[in-house]
Amino acid sequence: MPGHDDIDIRLGNERGRREAERRPSPSEERRTHVTAVGTPAMVAIPVYIQYEALASVEFHAAASPKAEVGGVLLGGVYASGDGEYVLIERTLPARAAAETRTELTFTHETWQTLNADREEHCPNLQIVGWYHTHPGLGVFFSEQDQFIHRNFFADPAMVGLVVDPIACTRDFFAWRDGRVEPAPGYYMFGHRSDRARVRTLAKRSKWTESPRPANAERDARPLSFKNVLILALLAALALQTALRPNAAADRRRRAEEFARFGAAFAAAGDHQEAAREFRRAETLNPKAPAYYLGEIRAVDAQADYAAPKGMESLRARVAVPFDQAASAGPDTGRAVANGLEGALEHAPKDVVAQVKEDAERRLREMPPAPPPMTTWERFRAWWTDQMGG
Repeated sequence: MPGHDDIDIRLGNERGRREAERRPSPSEERRTHVTAVGTPAMVAIPVYIQYEALASVEFHAAASPKAEVGGVLLGGVYASGDGEYVLIERTLPARAAAETRTELTFTHETWQTLNADREEHCPNLQIVGWYHTHPGLGVFFSEQDQFIHRNFFADPAMVGLVVDPIACTRDFFAWRDGRVEPAPGYYMFGHRSDRARVRTLAKRSKWTESPRPANAERDARPLSFKNVLILALLAALALQTALRPNAAADRRRRAEEFARFGAAFAAAGDHQEAAREFRRAETLNPKAPAYYLGEIRAVDAQADYAAPKGMESLRARVAVPFDQAASAGPDTGRAVANGLEGALEHAPKDVVAQVKEDAERRLREMPPAPPPMTTWERFRAWWTDQMGG
């Protein structure tokens, strides 16, 4: 995450942005295959990302599991029959950036190199956002990330992409009502001959594709010998994995270890490190409300309520773990909302009331829960869980 004093980004601002060029969206192109990840229709300015661009981000992230890396998203803002949309066609990694376990600093040299690379390789594409990684820390926008986006990506169409290569999760962040919040979804696209690659990459997200309509036509093909053989091999592999340690149980155990570390740091007065450990626990077991409440307690202990914007800062910082909890499931979000009053021990009553009101509003705005999974989807989820993701 860039340092505040080391940034020289030449992007322009909302007032300087030209009127969006007319161009059909990938959904309107007959030769293009588009997959919806999450519920992208709920985003004010929908995001379309070329699957090869997203793959390059994930490759960059996977190559550095112990340090944060980042770069910029290139493309344009266009207008079609459905309104404006963001098109991401390429990415550029940030070379010469200072990389550590929990911080990424973009220096003047970094931005000079990025601008030079863009002019050399893709001068017709504009910077439409940025990406960076949080190895093992989960997908969220920290205060420093919020600062960068507010000050250097202030155009309503600008987006941020955060990837956790350890947990294999990713999320876009976009402007909404003057705030930078997780986007409910996005579109991934490629040439129709690459539809299998697009779908495979989309399934590696924490979001899932929109369910197939109940009245959709299904192929009634008899099982071939090849299909029977594949099923037999899957059954044999399932029997093999039954003898291995359960990956889900191992993740829960590791999450408990991180939570114990978080509690120990909190008891020692190091609340910043406590919040970090609870975030690691959330990444491994996202449906455990206690971990989100532990992070919120750490945030509360660090809050300066006497400061002019103390309440506003707390509400913004509590919103991050709460949004993560609500994204994990309505039951998890509700449990965290119910526990907010106990977690905010140091906050004045009016501040607690405001935070609880924010939480209730966010729960009401969450998209409806997806329909129950089919038998095949449950089997795939179980198989992925057993194989460790």
